[in-house]
Amino acid sequence: MNINTRQSSIIGKAIELSSKSMGTTFTQIPSQLSPRGTERPDPVKVNVENLGSSFEVRFIFHDRDGDSVTISGIICSREEELVRRLAKTTAELIQKDIQIQDHESSLDDYASQISRDFEELVWTRELANHIQQTDLRNPLFELVDQIFPTLLDTIQASQLSLIQYDSPIIPSGENDPIPTGQLSFRHVGNEILDQASIQSLLKRYSHQARLHPIVKNQCSTSQIVQLRSFILVPIYSRNEEFGWVLAINRTDSADVLPSYSDVRKHDRHQPEFGTFEAGLMQSSASFIASHAKNSTLLLEQKDLLVGIVRVMINTVDAKDHYTCGHSDRVAALSRVIAANLQLCERECEEIYLSGLLHDVGKIGIPDHVLQKTNRLTQNEYHLLKQHPVIGARVLKHLSQISYVLPGVLYHHEQINGSGYPEGLVGEQIPLSARIISVADSYDAMTSDRPYRKGMSAETARSILEKNEGPQWDENVLNAFFQAWDEIQEICMDTSQSNLSLKTTMPADLISRAVEMTHTGPGVETV
Repeated sequence: MNINTRQSSIIGKAIELSSKSMGTTFTQIPSQLSPRGTERPDPVKVNVENLGSSFEVRFIFHDRDGDSVTISGIICSREEELVRRLAKTTAELIQKDIQIQDHESSLDDYASQISRDFEELVWTRELANHIQQTDLRNPLFELVDQIFPTLLDTIQASQLSLIQYDSPIIPSGENDPIPTGQLSFRHVGNEILDQASIQSLLKRYSHQARLHPIVKNQCSTSQIVQLRSFILVPIYSRNEEFGWVLAINRTDSADVLPSYSDVRKHDRHQPEFGTFEAGLMQSSASFIASHAKNSTLLLEQKDLLVGIVRVMINTVDAKDHYTCGHSDRVAALSRVIAANLQLCERECEEIYLSGLLHDVGKIGIPDHVLQKTNRLTQNEYHLLKQHPVIGARVLKHLSQISYVLPGVLYHHEQINGSGYPEGLVGEQIPLSARIISVADSYDAMTSDRPYRKGMSAETARSILEKNEGPQWDENVLNAFFQAWDEIQEICMDTSQSNLSLKTTMPADLISRAVEMTHTGPGVETV
């Protein structure tokens, strides 16, 4: 059997574990060749051979290809049944250890895959940097408000209009109809034509404009009385049509140069649009199309990010249905607290995402610990307390959302330094973590768990007030209480969709719940 690095690690740990468990020294020995069967062998098999005054215990490890490695040890004992039971238990422990190593390896692979999936986000952000003073997250109308006034003056039009589709279309040909029921309008300058007149113009000329920009001067006044001249250009990028840009009525100006406009000599009072204006309109439409396309790409990438975050959250919820919806509520409560602390919108959204991901590390916690219906042992509790570190380890590969790491890693720290994983004190704890800590603790106390019913809101509030300072940040709690009514609405809305109807807890259950989560002066939530 060719032993790779992972297999060597497994065998080394198995020798260490079996030697410690069986009270003797185990070593690797040559494996006997066995015929390959159609069924996949057990990953770990144990054989016990009676040698008279002792027993030889062998653990045989099979890989996916059917190859095997054997470790052996001699047990000096005459209690055959005891030796066999001990060997069986040791084999089970080794099997569990192998599963844990495989799980950790899968987590690393999963995080690396997510990191690769999000490399495209960097590309879209770099595109945004090339558009000066333009934010792709802003509506297209905001971009138009910035560039249309200058364009209106430059081409000297009376009215400049953006006609935007609710969603881009992919025309199969120039004769495809305009989705007139899904149009939004933005006008700069004097409103010469109303929306109905513009739609009529689109219906008549869009098939030509899809082939090349339409420039019309000396327009007939029989259908649209106020229309004298116009330029119609599609907003088009990569086979997608986002809408139209329309310039209406070239204005009369003494500053107009003949090279800029093809003015008819016999009618100096009817200025016309020319190739210069049409070229500027087309360039502007291309700029708007690029912005619209990039905005669409950015939105898709954001949806992908949200989708992956949702998958990770749902994975945690699937492992423990009693906490289903917990991350959503913690995120919503955290955003409310952040807003009441007068943080900017961007910071509020970052804290919201941190709240969504704060328990993602529970992916790495065994199901039997998460779903245990009675009090955890010290070892189980210590294992559960690793979830912030596991979560930070998974998410650290996503540089695009690195701002969530402080909230994920430190949301179980306490002001007096008695929290985990690092025992930070006071303002050493990042603000996002202090905010999530309050939201997380409140929801944990008021939610049903396998071993208890949720506390009432007032009971949870009294615990928060009692432990202000030792466990929770005073300013964060003040912001939380200021939004008390909104907090209750959030919990009510999410509980109706995620949780069964709660009832007020009897006093003895409240005491038991506090006792089970109580560590020193504060309340511990996991």
